[in-house]
Amino acid sequence: MSDPGGLMGSRLSGMNNPFVDLPRLSKMLAGFVSVLALLGVTGSWATPLFALNPGLTFTGYVWNIVTSGFFENSFFAGLINAALVLLFGKYLEPIWGPAEFLRFVTLVNTISGVMVMLFLIFMYAVTMNPYYLYNVNLCGFAGVLMAFTVALKQLVPEQEVSVFVALSMRAKTLPILSLVISITLFLLGFQSKSLPHTICGMVVSWCYLRFYQRKGDVRGDLNESFAFATFFPEPVQPPIRVASNIVFKLFKTIGFYKNIGTGNSYSTFPRGMAESSGHMLGGGSVADMERRRSIAVKALEQRMAQAPSSAPSASPTTEHSPHTSATTSADENV
Repeated sequence: MSDPGGLMGSRLSGMNNPFVDLPRLSKMLAGFVSVLALLGVTGSWATPLFALNPGLTFTGYVWNIVTSGFFENSFFAGLINAALVLLFGKYLEPIWGPAEFLRFVTLVNTISGVMVMLFLIFMYAVTMNPYYLYNVNLCGFAGVLMAFTVALKQLVPEQEVSVFVALSMRAKTLPILSLVISITLFLLGFQSKSLPHTICGMVVSWCYLRFYQRKGDVRGDLNESFAFATFFPEPVQPPIRVASNIVFKLFKTIGFYKNIGTGNSYSTFPRGMAESSGHMLGGGSVADMERRRSIAVKALEQRMAQAPSSAPSASPTTEHSPHTSATTSADENV
């Protein structure tokens, strides 16, 4: 996982054919999604078997909590999902490694499935409409695809990302653009079954990357540029920031984030990525902070190598400052 910024940048730009040299696990996942999509068009028997239906879940079809996030009842949608898995997997799997890539997909898909099921139960309790328990049949791979866009925003927010060769955009715009497209399709009636998975996939993936993903000896990513409010346009960021901080403090109070802001339980970008991300951010305040931090750490290491005896006096002040600022901002910029 060394120098992910440079590796990611080289993979996100300058590719004539993005479907070559594909990682093995990504190809397997694309094949699995394609098979479920093929089953989805073979007959009506597949939908209640693989889609999320709480009434069937409680009668023994517990696997549909997991399979609903991979299942499509449109083979065309399944092919698109498979192609996107290969594209995102080519970017992410080499950086994270197959084990972390599989863990990310599994966690996002499973937790999203549980959240969607709880939402349907809540809707039934409020409306007493049996539709939410027995006829809803929610499914779609959009939740995992949304999670991939969140990961790209974290790793290379300013990098141009090629989508199907002809279309390119900055990685940081992918999550909100995907959400807007999903909501629009839902309102038009074209994607009525996958919107809950899409929203849950965005939230779950951000929480995992923000607070839990391990990178060596550190956990999470408390960079201000990855705060939840930054997913949205600037005019609406202040109220979203206030709301997200309130929710974060509530969950921290009840023990969901016990170690956030203490010890080494947080992370800025891995060393080598901070400087690369700073250049790509193009001079913004977050970029300047990351660049100055990287330069300060390198200068400190050089001084320590040249004059070991002076290291104790320099270390507490120079190295503690970035940690303190990141820790202080953890509760203020979630």
